[in-house]
Amino acid sequence: MSMENNQIKHPLMKKWWVFLILGPGIFFVIYFFMFNSFDKEKPDPLRLPARYSLSGDIVNTAGGQLKVGLVGENVFSKTIELKNNLVVAETGRQFMIVPVSAPGSGILAAAHKWSVVDSNGLGYDILSVDPDRVAGMVDKDKLKSPPGWVTTYLVFKVRESSEGYYVIMEFSNGDVSSNAWYLPGPS
Repeated sequence: MSMENNQIKHPLMKKWWVFLILGPGIFFVIYFFMFNSFDKEKPDPLRLPARYSLSGDIVNTAGGQLKVGLVGENVFSKTIELKNNLVVAETGRQFMIVPVSAPGSGILAAAHKWSVVDSNGLGYDILSVDPDRVAGMVDKDKLKSPPGWVTTYLVFKVRESSEGYYVIMEFSNGDVSSNAWYLPGPS
């Protein structure tokens, strides 16, 4: 009798062990193919502005006059020194410091959103950095803002390999007509 029970349990034990070994593997394969894509989708490129001004040009916007960037060159850095920290951009990225000047602080406060689109159509949002921390990285002699203008600094983390960047300003009403500036990439 005990011999018969052993023979009955033996085939069930083999199936059980096969299930214990293959079950997690099958689950892993199904999970892997369900939640991973192999075509690494690239984001759709953003539309580049049709009309834009050059870096350092003074432009009349819906909120008043505004000057974005330096004349002829821009400030790029691999590091930014904060209060108690040194921030280093990862490989292939760099920080772009953009000076923005206006006759008063009103237009700077009225600007709803700042963003950057590179020449390849990739977008970048502004980083939350205290403007006083990066002000020392910009040569004040090259700023050439009219007397009495207020200057603040925007910081973006962008790709190094781009030929140029479009700084775009939107007001809260969504008006972006001619509120773009082209800044050449690092040389």
